[in-house]
Amino acid sequence: MLFVAYIVLKEKTNYLVIISVIYYVNLLLNVTFAFINVKKVPILAIGLLLFMLCDTVVGLQVMTNSFIPIQNDFITFINSFNLAWLFYAPAQVLLSISAKDQPSIK
Repeated sequence: MLFVAYIVLKEKTNYLVIISVIYYVNLLLNVTFAFINVKKVPILAIGLLLFMLCDTVVGLQVMTNSFIPIQNDFITFINSFNLAWLFYAPAQVLLSISAKDQPSIK
């Protein structure tokens, strides 16, 4: 993924891009594993998916404003409305509930 980021952004690649790619790949793996175990903790899988959608919206906003100037109806909609909060608040609630339901490790 780092190689793909470098190919797409070329000289605009910086440490923020590298850290963001590593973070997003880890988040994607966490969502994948949560859905593999969805029968055990379904709220965790849904919460992580919403959290990933929130981060995707934020990433698209930063990417279109800083790195790749793309203008179409979808990007304009994302930038005009703070769509990240639509996913962020429910994600935090579901993640908190899923952590509450887990037995504590001592």
